[in-house]
Amino acid sequence: MEIFILILSGFLSGIFGSLGVGGGGVLIAFLTFFLEFSYKSAAGLNLLSFIPIALFSVIIYIKQNKVDLKKAFLMIVSGLVGAPIGVILNSVIDTSIISKILGAFFIAISIKSLFFESTDKS
Repeated sequence: MEIFILILSGFLSGIFGSLGVGGGGVLIAFLTFFLEFSYKSAAGLNLLSFIPIALFSVIIYIKQNKVDLKKAFLMIVSGLVGAPIGVILNSVIDTSIISKILGAFFIAISIKSLFFESTDKS
């Protein structure tokens, strides 16, 4: 059963990640809820699995001319600055607090998606 859940979570994470709507959230939810991973272990596995999924997806998006490389560069650089800060915070903030912050974030995004029109800024 564990292998099935890992395959299903990877498959759905690939789909949602390539859509840009949070493959990591799907993967972490599956790992913590169904396989009882700790949040921190699930986050580490998510990041490792994200690399090939994101790389494959971004190649396709670039070939389809759907990526503004200048904006992407700014986000990548700032993300690289934020990454070690997140790792440090992950080691000092209690897992239950991280889970609550993540849950509140997903609720806020869900409410916005359900009740407000999306504006396409591509």
